[in-house]
Amino acid sequence: RAESTLRLYASVFQHSGEAMLISDNLNQVLAVNPAFSELTGYAGDEIVGGDPRVLIADKTPRQTMREMRDGFWQGETWNLARDGRTFPCLMSISAVRDADGTARHYIVSYLDITKRKAAEDRISHLAHHDTLTGLPNRLSLSNRLEQALATARREEHQLAVMFIDMDRFKTVNDTLGHTAGDKLLVEVARRIGEIVRHSDIVARLGGDEFVVVLAEVEGAPAVARVAEKILQRQINEQ
Repeated sequence: RAESTLRLYASVFQHSGEAMLISDNLNQVLAVNPAFSELTGYAGDEIVGGDPRVLIADKTPRQTMREMRDGFWQGETWNLARDGRTFPCLMSISAVRDADGTARHYIVSYLDITKRKAAEDRISHLAHHDTLTGLPNRLSLSNRLEQALATARREEHQLAVMFIDMDRFKTVNDTLGHTAGDKLLVEVARRIGEIVRHSDIVARLGGDEFVVVLAEVEGAPAVARVAEKILQRQINEQ
């Protein structure tokens, strides 16, 4: 019966769809399953006997590394595949203790969460950016403007906020259609972005309304020059 149970456990380990690794209390890898090799690119004989920490990428925060203690730990890490590729994982570490409570072995499981993280990043991007132009939206503008104001106060310099409203945009939509109107908005966003500095903020509030935040200016004349450049760029390239 004991042998049958051991064979069952070994079969579960080998055929699990979840990548798994077993190490001892000296941080040496004792065994990995096929799912582990498929995920990381390491064959068993390449990783067995080595230190499992080579699988942790530098992108993993040091605080996360410090939190991995005896007992049970679960959290997100960045892992390093054999070919140098990094990927996010949900990693679980369970200690296997003997009769006196000493941790003798560790079972580590890895779940690739690349698709989940990409979906989260996509949702976050949509929440903070205009879907048409890709510019920051009203919510993102509010947060960035607060940060810009705090920086201006701390460093004692001025900033400027421009509100841009396109003339006769409704006429474009009514006569040429919304597709043409959308293309016009994308083009205007591109032109404004090419004029201002990388440190400045360009956002779309909605409709044909844009906001430009000049993060650091020397005074009203400098702001007026930027405004004139924006106007001339739209006129000259019509």
